Amino acid sequence: MMTMLEKLELISIPLFGMGFYLLASLASTSPPGSAFIFEFILLPSAPSAGNLLLLMSSLLLLQGLVRDLSLLAIAKRSTQSAAPERELRAARCMCMESTVGITGILLGIGILGFGINQPIRMADWEWGVLVMLIMSVGFAIKDLVIETAPWRIVRDKDHMNIVFKWK
Repeated sequence: MMTMLEKLELISIPLFGMGFYLLASLASTSPPGSAFIFEFILLPSAPSAGNLLLLMSSLLLLQGLVRDLSLLAIAKRSTQSAAPERELRAARCMCMESTVGITGILLGIGILGFGINQPIRMADWEWGVLVMLIMSVGFAIKDLVIETAPWRIVRDKDHMNIVFKWK
């Protein structure tokens, strides 16, 4: 059964895709210099592979951050209404969504560091589709956790309360 938060997140995916499409359309039709923040920072019309990887990995991490902050707010509200506090559990694991996002950021920095600046031409609609694809992947892997002892991927719906330990 889906929670209200999950339903809101699913509804937000096409809305964000449409929003990015509209921002890309605005940036491509506005006179040069007037849409600086959209055209050059957020939605360049021809980003390099490194920049695109950085942008999309940042979006994935931002989606997870918003989800975690809303879950923390809900948990805080429920503990104030005298619900028993959940015990923190120590595990050798990491959230799949965070792992993919951090790996993408490191790869993007590496690609930019090596000077691979081949531009990728993107149409306005491609920005919207790419954002919806990234956010859909984020939603699909939000409950997956990579455990290191033994190595495996497990589903843990409440993994925001796991304490990460190396040993």
